[in-house]
Amino acid sequence: MAVKCGWASASEYGTINGKVGDQTGREVKVGDWYYFGQTQCLRWKDEKLAKKFAKVIEYMCKDPNYGYGQRDRKSSFEALINLDWDYTKLDTKVNTDCSELAGIGVNCTVKKAVIPSTAYSGNLGTYLLRTKMFEYLTDAKYVGKSYAGAYNKTGDILIRPGHHVIIVLEDGPKVSKKKTKVTVPDYKVGNVYTLQYEKAVRTGPSVGYRKKQHDELTADGQKHDTDKDGQLDKGTKVTCKEIHKNADGSIWMRTPSGWISAFDGDKTIFIK
Repeated sequence: MAVKCGWASASEYGTINGKVGDQTGREVKVGDWYYFGQTQCLRWKDEKLAKKFAKVIEYMCKDPNYGYGQRDRKSSFEALINLDWDYTKLDTKVNTDCSELAGIGVNCTVKKAVIPSTAYSGNLGTYLLRTKMFEYLTDAKYVGKSYAGAYNKTGDILIRPGHHVIIVLEDGPKVSKKKTKVTVPDYKVGNVYTLQYEKAVRTGPSVGYRKKQHDELTADGQKHDTDKDGQLDKGTKVTCKEIHKNADGSIWMRTPSGWISAFDGDKTIFIK
């Protein structure tokens, strides 16, 4: 069984530079897992982010606005940062390359520039590890030719440093399908809890409510928003003021600064 992947391949001329945008429908594309000498597998620690990332990459691979070009690969980064990393709003032609595609994909997934446009295949792994969102795998079953992606998971980033990068878009056939059972948190009003991730603060208990800005947080909350993006830092301690449970099983907690997603209703606990 072939494992679906996505990558930036070559310009319309079969070279490293070409016109902006995909001129052939094959410059940035979806195809089968293949061996190109990869030695690194960077895997998302959060499975939900991994799946979101794979969705972003597949969208870009099928969007004719993305072409291949190393000389002007930064055009994709610059266009997306001006759109607050909303890749669905891109309406101009840009270029990218294999490492830039992975980097902008990560940035679009988390909605901020955690991977700079200067990253390339030679140092991309280092930049990914610095985000604390990835683990580094080198075992043959994750990168070896004979395994053909059988043990790769959705969102895995495969790298041959200094040469090439591809992104895995679906689980390989040997990936376990067992779901980890998670005990639903029993939050208590008045107790103090700790954020396990950097989290947005909203005006109400669902993603349908507006995200708060940095200056809308409490004075103490602002101290724990070091990059001033309106999101409380991982490790911040919050006092539970109110709990709201949604029909999908998700749980939201009202803190002094506002509402924060505490449990996703599946298996990710954001506040403990």
